[in-house]
Amino acid sequence: MTTLSFAQDRNRPTEEQQRVAKRFVHLLHEQWGIDTEKISWQSYFLRDFGADSVDISELVMALEEDFDIEIYDAEWEEITTVKSAVDLIIDKSD
Repeated sequence: MTTLSFAQDRNRPTEEQQRVAKRFVHLLHEQWGIDTEKISWQSYFLRDFGADSVDISELVMALEEDFDIEIYDAEWEEITTVKSAVDLIIDKSD
């Protein structure tokens, strides 16, 4: 599995970002069949992966189950990239 390389984020420990991102990338691969080598921190769900609303809904349900969190529709509306999704997961897990 690919380990994404992230710039240091002042608000998050890099180790935590890497841990969450690794699980998230695995879910993207399982849900959408995306080659993990093509997933980057800056990947956009719609533009880069061609995700539609059904894809997104299924992904959110998988995230909620895998990370044991609840994601509200209003929260996910702001999520467009892998980085923003990882940040939301970390925030919801705190």
